Amino acid sequence: MNTRNWTTNLAKFSLISLVGTLFNLFLADVFPTGHLKGAIYAILLTSLKYWLMMFIVIVSSMLPLYFIKQIREVVMWPQFYRQQKNFMTK
Repeated sequence: MNTRNWTTNLAKFSLISLVGTLFNLFLADVFPTGHLKGAIYAILLTSLKYWLMMFIVIVSSMLPLYFIKQIREVVMWPQFYRQQKNFMTK
């Protein structure tokens, strides 16, 4: 959110990280010889309360940052955040 140059590559790496984490937890729960067989991770991932809590925590921690960023860009210093005209085109 506080990355000014958010690109598709950053979005791809974020998605890969999330999918990799979930896949890793799945593999840890599937293998019968693993030490984490039937661990709390599998219970948490299927719990609606867990995902609701994660959503509330993420939103409540990111919204203040978003509002501060918007106040700075729109109210306090808009001259620094205006789009630059491209001087290469006519």
